[in-house]
Amino acid sequence: MKSLVVSAVSGLLCLAPVVSNAAGTFQFNGEVQKDSLRSSAYGLSIKLGQVAMFDMPGELKLQIATPKQDDERAVAVVRLLRPTAGPNRYEILHEARTVGASGKERSISYLVCGEQVTFLTPAPQVTPTCPS
Repeated sequence: MKSLVVSAVSGLLCLAPVVSNAAGTFQFNGEVQKDSLRSSAYGLSIKLGQVAMFDMPGELKLQIATPKQDDERAVAVVRLLRPTAGPNRYEILHEARTVGASGKERSISYLVCGEQVTFLTPAPQVTPTCPS
């Protein structure tokens, strides 16, 4: 796993999907489940050229970077992060790249069981749970 220094960017976790997708905003929906903790569902709209970080269960962070251009070749990057030693230092547990213009809804979920990270796309209606 790679380490990454990420500048602290605060964001708000939305618990319901955003209904409309304005031009130049990218829509991300899904869920993060960490061990036996309560899962966090999210519905996020992030403007063109932004980097945002959101709190998830068990000190995990979801970082989303949207592209600066809005066309069919635009690449958005989604990272699941875990804090490491030092302020604003994170280990990348998983990185996904999605391609497409802003009108495309991105559906991404994670299941984290101990050190095992499972990436799910499209996000299932019900995220699986960790084995007991």
